[in-house]
Order: sequence, then structure tokens, then C-alpha cells
Amino acid sequence: MTPSLQARWRDDDGVALVITLALTLVMTILVTAVLSSAATSQRQANHDQDWQGALAAAEAGIDDYLFRLNRNDAYWRYPAAGPAPDGNTAFTAWTPVPGAASEGTFRYTVEASRLATEGVLRLTSSGQVRNATRTVETLLRRSGFLNYLYFTEFETLDPVAYPTAEDQNWADVNCSRHRYSGSGRPTTGRPSSPSEGCLEINWVTGDTVRGPFHSNDRLLMLGDPVWEGPASTTSPPPFWVGSGSPQFNGGALRNAPRLDMPPSNRSIRDQADHTIGSDGCLYTGPTQIRMVNNQLKIKSPYTKRTGTGCGAFPTTAEVTIPFPTNGVIYVQNIPAAAADENFTPDCTDQGLGYPIAADIAPAGSYSCRNGDAFVEGTYDGRLTIASDNNVILTWDVVRADDSTTSDDVLGLVANQFVELYHPVNAGNQNLNALPLHSGKWVNPRIQAAVLSVNHSFRVQQWAGGDRDSSLGTINLTGAIAQIYRGPVGTTARTGYLKNYVYDQRLQYMSPPHFIEAAVSSWNVATWTEL
Repeated sequence: MTPSLQARWRDDDGVALVITLALTLVMTILVTAVLSSAATSQRQANHDQDWQGALAAAEAGIDDYLFRLNRNDAYWRYPAAGPAPDGNTAFTAWTPVPGAASEGTFRYTVEASRLATEGVLRLTSSGQVRNATRTVETLLRRSGFLNYLYFTEFETLDPVAYPTAEDQNWADVNCSRHRYSGSGRPTTGRPSSPSEGCLEINWVTGDTVRGPFHSNDRLLMLGDPVWEGPASTTSPPPFWVGSGSPQFNGGALRNAPRLDMPPSNRSIRDQADHTIGSDGCLYTGPTQIRMVNNQLKIKSPYTKRTGTGCGAFPTTAEVTIPFPTNGVIYVQNIPAAAADENFTPDCTDQGLGYPIAADIAPAGSYSCRNGDAFVEGTYDGRLTIASDNNVILTWDVVRADDSTTSDDVLGLVANQFVELYHPVNAGNQNLNALPLHSGKWVNPRIQAAVLSVNHSFRVQQWAGGDRDSSLGTINLTGAIAQIYRGPVGTTARTGYLKNYVYDQRLQYMSPPHFIEAAVSSWNVATWTEL
């Protein structure tokens, strides 16, 4: 090797080392970056997993509380009333999610300030997994009549609507049973028409239910009715009989637990009884109630004593009052006991102008001793009107604020019927003048939760009057609950057609002290992550 080549070789001796070190450094950086990225991704994956797990833990807390509440109906009192009797730690500390081992824990608080008036509990549940925490707020309420646009116990005509007293007694014994029961409902043997039996009501083409629906009975179809919301029945399969092709657009007709109507609306009366210190208003005998925004105009000729702020009685004049403090008005029958402060020994006139002249209403329809509430008007606020006997709607009943965010809400609860006033003369014509209005009541508007404890929501004399559908359509937004199907018109074009729409606000908002099902479970009404 020449001296010059040797020198050049000596000058290149370190190149391989430098290249090797450079390559090593690059590889190290790449490996570090990959490991760092993997670690970051793992941390993100762990965080996402914990984040989702925290929500699952919060929901586990809701399920835990509902389980305890449905086992003990008074559980909402805790911990305000002291330590829970079952030793529940979730009120005060993070509590492990039951089941398979996990790092999820939950804790919750319950607030019951709206329970007495609106029937709802506010439950706030937080879930935690390591450093991730999520909180959910729910409103809990019982499964009840306000969950449905339309609820019935029996899908048949009310026995009191049969043509003769003998038929009525027969129907009360034979028709007040479910279609799916062992003996069913007889199709023959009615006293006045032995070849006929219980008067069944079909769901027919043109019927549309625009909201959730439940019946404790098996449905009878004749044509192609439509259910736009979820529909259920307590009947075992088959859930319906008859002919046609009903459409269940809210999901297939399904079986669901029954709802039981309480025997009376006594719980509402207790909220109006001044003799036991309640803040509502108790009136006696036939009573006219006109709602004018946030005021009530009351005419109650047979009331002698009532609560503070409910008007100065006795008087036959109309008095004006604000809504009662607790939002409850109750109209009672004239007491039978002479010692009662509202006892009246004798009465002959109903006192409010019903029935109007020429009305052929059945004898006794407007007895002066009955606790009938005659209701109409526009309401601004929260109110429940209930009665010992009937609630009779004499004109439109509507909210002052018709928006979906309105907090105006009304309950109408009768022990007997909730019905629309419909006078008919002996010539079988609709009468053209009502006590407070001129002209016929055309296309009634009703915005309320309606409940008949022992009978139906119906139109008076639905089979009478002009046969031309001149009265139009009942436009009801709210909810209807009744024992029997109540008629509002006939295929002969008497009475009214119907357009019933569910008030979605009733999922989380109740009229004051509205009646609850006799037996029902607690469920989530609304769900919001905070």
C-alpha cells in the first residue's frame, strides 16, 4: 500500500463508528417515539375505559336506589329521616358496584321536595373509576296513569250506559270482567235483548292513538286503527282479537303489568279539607268553577264553610279567589250528617241553571245534593279539580301558555264521570244556548289530565242530537284514564269525533296531588348527565 493510500485509510478509520452511532441514535429515537405513542395511546385507552366505566357506575347507582325504593315504598325518606334501615352506605360514601370485581364505585343523593305535589323524586348519582367521575341526574316517578295518553280497565261500555235499569244491573255483574278471563264476557243473555250480550267497543279504521297506550283488557279490532306510540295490554296472548290489520307504529303491541285504579279520589279530598288543616279549597254541592288565568270564579250555592282564602260563604253570588296554596279544589256531596257544618236538610234546585230549558237530561242528572264540578276556562298555573260525583266540562279548558315549555298543568278527577256538557231537546236536536255561552259547543279544546275513578270520560247524550257531525271534534291534549270505554259519539254522526294527543310534559310533570295507581313501581322519568 502506498504511503498516500495508507494515510487516506487512516483518515477514514472513524466513519463506520459514526454511521453506526447515528443509526443507533435514529433507531433509539424511533423506538422511543413508538413506545411513547403506545404509552400515550394506552393512557388514553385507559382514560376512555375509565370514563365509560364511571357512567356505568353512576347508572348502577340509579339501579341500586330503584331496587331499594321498590322494596320499601318509604325509602325516599332516607337519609333525611336518619340512617337507612338496610345500612346503605351510598348516601355518604363511595360504594363498590355490586357484581363482578371492578374498580367502579357510586354514591347518590335524593331530594323529595316535589314528591307531595308532583309525585317525583330527584336522584343524583355519581360514578367513579380511578380518576374519572361522571354524574347523572334523574327524576323518578311511579308507573301510573300519567304515563299514558289512554288507559282503560275494561274495553267495553260502562254498565250505567245500558238502555234499561234491568240491563244495567245485568251488565254490572256480567260485563265488568276482562275479555281474557276464564268466563269472558257473555255475547247473549241481556234482559232486554236476549240474543245480545255485553256492548263491546271496537278499535276501527280511522282511530288513531297519538301517544302511549295501555289497557288491562284484551283489545277488539274491526279494521285498521293506528297506534303512533308504544302500546301495551295486561292480556296474555293473543293481545287482540277481531279482524283487520291494526298498525302499531310505536313498536309491537306487548304485554305489561296491570295498573289498578284506587277505589276513590279520597286522597285528593284530604288535600282540600280545611277541617284537618289542608291548604286547598273544599266546596259543597253543585259548584261552578270558571278559570280566568291565575284566578278562579266560584259559584257554590250550598257551601256554608270552606278554607281560608277560598271565598266568603254562604253566598249564591260568584266569588273570585286566587289558586289555592296547594293547587287543589274538591267538590263534595252535601253531607248526610246533620252535625256537619255544610249540611243542608232540603234542596230542590241545582242552583246553577242545569239542566237548561228544554234539555231532556235523565232525571237526577243534576241533583242538588251531588258534588258536581262544572268547569271551564283558561288557567295559568298548576291546579287539580276533583269531585265526589262528576266533573262536567261546560266549555273549553285550556292553558294560558300553550308552549311545550309551559308549566301550566291541570288535573280533572271525578269519582264518577268526567263528561262534556251536551244538552239535547225532545226533538233530538242539539240545543243552541248554554248557561254561560250562546251557540253550540263546537270543536271543544281540552288541555288536561282526565281521570274517572269508577266510570268513564264521555259526552252526555252522545247518541242524541243532530245527525250531521255539526259539533266537530274533541281536541284533547293530555291524558285519559278510565274504568270503561266512554262514548263521545256514534257512527250515525251524533256527538263528536275525537282527536287525542299525549302531553309529553306529563312524563315529568304532574297536576298537584294527582291520584296514583293503587300498586305501581318506581321508574326513571327523565335522565340528564351533569
